[in-house]
Amino acid sequence: MPLFNNSISSNKIIHLVDSRPSGTNGGGTASGWNDRVINSIRKDDTGLVTLSNNQFVLPAGNYSISAVASFYKSYETKLRLFNNTDSSTLLVGLNSYIGNLDSGLIALLDGVFEITANQSLSIQYRANNTNMATIGVGAAAGFGVEEIYLSASLQKLD
Repeated sequence: MPLFNNSISSNKIIHLVDSRPSGTNGGGTASGWNDRVINSIRKDDTGLVTLSNNQFVLPAGNYSISAVASFYKSYETKLRLFNNTDSSTLLVGLNSYIGNLDSGLIALLDGVFEITANQSLSIQYRANNTNMATIGVGAAAGFGVEEIYLSASLQKLD
């Protein structure tokens, strides 16, 4: 008898990222709620996810999400999963804070949600310091590999 029964898990993985060329900063922060850049679908086991203007369309279903996003000197910072189709907040991330020190933070968004039809979603942020014109959402490492400023892994649970 096998230890794991592979037929039990039919979860489908979706992986979205904000990827930039090496040496490219993540961009500045702005006031209010703003879409985080999502410019690549790295994996889509559903074969149905589309991406346009930092918004991704998911088919109806139950999902879990785990997302991380970088920030630099952003003070109070929060992520949320926003449903653009019906202008509602589906999930709110953990409170994050980094002060005036020369350092950055990783904001987290984690949870489970359901949508009953195809919906256009975005991962949005809000930060209290909007004075970081080119690096508020992440400073480049410049190590000769891509710069990743957001990584979101979703599982379609049904």
